[in-house]
Amino acid sequence: MASHIGAQLGNMSHAWWDQVVLELSHRLTETIDDLYSPFGDSMLMVNRFGRRVVNEKAPYNERGQVHLIWDSQRLEYPNRVLLMLFDDHVINGTAHSPFRWPVPQPGERPDYVISAPTLLDLSVRINERLSRLGAFVGGVQLDEHFVETVHDSVLRLNEFATCGVDGDFARGETAIEQRWALAARNGVPNPTMHPLSPTDPYHCILLGGGALDTKGGPVTDAAGRFLDEEDRVIPRLYGAGNCVSSRAGQAYWGAGGTLGLAFTFGAIAGTHAASLDPIAAA
Repeated sequence: MASHIGAQLGNMSHAWWDQVVLELSHRLTETIDDLYSPFGDSMLMVNRFGRRVVNEKAPYNERGQVHLIWDSQRLEYPNRVLLMLFDDHVINGTAHSPFRWPVPQPGERPDYVISAPTLLDLSVRINERLSRLGAFVGGVQLDEHFVETVHDSVLRLNEFATCGVDGDFARGETAIEQRWALAARNGVPNPTMHPLSPTDPYHCILLGGGALDTKGGPVTDAAGRFLDEEDRVIPRLYGAGNCVSSRAGQAYWGAGGTLGLAFTFGAIAGTHAASLDPIAAA
């Protein structure tokens, strides 16, 4: 509709990205829940090659974009599916967190959680699950060297957890990550990370990239008015929130980022519209 009246469009390649449980989104594409802040300290996310590719505790919008990275040499999206791996402490822990989902409560085992006693056994079961999803995941399978690589990834994260500094993705270094973490256990210096157990069974949840809302649309000026392709104001037409070109660009500024922009620029637009001469504006 905006294009039809000559409005300029902006930020159309971005959205409010998030991560979703792949198998649940396969059943119901209009997902209800997403991974706002992934639960667990002895937990990591790897791609089909077994490599960590993201700060697991980063805000949802930043994690979601990792799924969209294109490998121009392999001609594929290597992070199309990410594997959230964790040990028994995470799945059996009783500490309260509003962000526990999709990790189940102790004693529960929903069918989207894949479990096995070893990484080798887990890789076999993951490939079986991916095969069932078939075209939905583009035929993705684990790399032939997945087990060796993911073993190294676990050891490397364990080293970071012991010293408290994630040398690859800076996990746990921001105030928001520290605020949402549970209390550190066993004296580790960074509450967002703990070494995975070498003896526990391993558990996996398949993750995909999703979007909770749009972030592009008509470009507006400082008063919230639509602009045309020549940056001229389109009279009497205003916009704010997720239906216009977001002031946040590609980023997510923090909790309330979507509502805050809508309220702020909605108020600015409403104030400006109310100031107009109703006769002249007719």
